[in-house]
Amino acid sequence: MAIAALRQILAWNVTRIEQALSFLTERVADLAAQNGYSVLPRSERCGHMIGIRHRAGIPAKLAVSLKEANVFVSIRGDSIRVAPHLYNDLSDIERLFEVLRASRN
Repeated sequence: MAIAALRQILAWNVTRIEQALSFLTERVADLAAQNGYSVLPRSERCGHMIGIRHRAGIPAKLAVSLKEANVFVSIRGDSIRVAPHLYNDLSDIERLFEVLRASRN
């Protein structure tokens, strides 16, 4: 399986993988800023994952709300780590922010 996985990565091309994931993390950064979250500047983050923080912290019900919406991110202290995969698309990012907005109400 490992050899097959490495062959697939080479076929997809590492640069193209990074570009696809960076596109999604940039959308996360844009929506984060629009919704009161902070992110590191682009020059200080990688393309395949991004952390977002809200000045009010993590709502107590957020983990349950995310799970119920089938949104899989990692809550790390006061930060939400978003690490998109190649099967994710912009609708997944939009759904994440729908849940985040609803959890603030």
